Amino acid sequence: MKMTSLFVLTNMFVFGAPLSWALSESPSLGTLERKLLANNQQIHFLESKVKAQKATIRSQLGNFLPQISIIGGYGENQTMTETDKGYLGYVNGTWNLFKGGNDFYIKNIAKKEYEISQLELDHKNRALRRQLREIYYTILGSKKALALLAEKTSFLKQQRQMAQKKIQAGLTSSVDGVEIDLEENNIFTEQESIKAEITRLQADLKNLLNEAVEDSYVPVSDAFYTVQSKIDVKDVLANNPLLKKQERQEEISQERVSQSRSEFLPRINLEASYGKITPEYRDPLRGTESKISLLLSWNLFAGMSSYYKNQAATSEALAQGFDRKNFHLEIQKDLENLITTRNNFFVLKTYQEQKLSFAKKYYEMTLSEYKRGIKNSSDLQIATSSLFETRRKLIELDRDISITNARVNELI
Repeated sequence: MKMTSLFVLTNMFVFGAPLSWALSESPSLGTLERKLLANNQQIHFLESKVKAQKATIRSQLGNFLPQISIIGGYGENQTMTETDKGYLGYVNGTWNLFKGGNDFYIKNIAKKEYEISQLELDHKNRALRRQLREIYYTILGSKKALALLAEKTSFLKQQRQMAQKKIQAGLTSSVDGVEIDLEENNIFTEQESIKAEITRLQADLKNLLNEAVEDSYVPVSDAFYTVQSKIDVKDVLANNPLLKKQERQEEISQERVSQSRSEFLPRINLEASYGKITPEYRDPLRGTESKISLLLSWNLFAGMSSYYKNQAATSEALAQGFDRKNFHLEIQKDLENLITTRNNFFVLKTYQEQKLSFAKKYYEMTLSEYKRGIKNSSDLQIATSSLFETRRKLIELDRDISITNARVNELI
């Protein structure tokens, strides 16, 4: 489990993932992220794929080294003058000195496919972390809303005590108490609705983590992630794993074009054999024949297959280039929209903070006048609702900003 987390974090730093992904701003969120990386089967699958691609790169090195084999058995050689048959056994070595660069292109393609597998792992890490944070901050917002409703209930209890004194003194009717009853009933209904939503979200969190979820995993005391960092869209997109993947795929298509052209070039091979090369009935181990040759072969005509392979590879490379540019524009547009949305949330938050200041002052003034008999219970209820609705709106804005930040970090 520790090795998995270390591998993932190392991979993130290699491919330029934002620091906020690697170092969670919340200890509880960091714990959940470690559980996520340790338990997710898709992560394990992609890690295995990375290891397989790395082994493939190493296997390609064999194309540049000589191949040595032992050959033995029974054979028959017929020439125009004689026939040789019998046992044979010898050591044979072949070394491809030139194949039009084909081995070189195969090695480059394997290397880029390895990088693609790393980028796919990075992308899955980002997507899972974004999903986790969306659920986490939504639960956190719901829990803070429950705490706010509990605080509002305490306010109503104090108001009920004041109303009861005024009723007993004959300064008002029992309507004040009924209005408070109605408001408390509304709070109870809303609390039950929020609790049901938290239960649903905890089930989603359980499925994501692949283990049971405790209520303490998302403490109500935790803070939202409301950082408003400046972002240069063109610069940060250089770290996007999906865009990097598109670039590698385009590079692979270019390598395939060069690989297809190598079929038009000659092949040069060095071959050497030592032992009983000519078959005969004598002991195959008793023989000192040897043969060495430098062979050039050039396929001058292959039914136009090489030509059409080159045409197909060239067209594929052009298509990959267009696809990469189009995909880059789409990702850039998505990021710009997210940044605009986040900026709008911050503007709304500024207005809500100003409104909260006015709502507090209005509540204090209304409460003072209610105690003096100037304002009635309806006025106080309006002031109380305005105060708590403004605070509730601020919680929702912080939640939305945190979720938007998670979506932004996924892209950069």
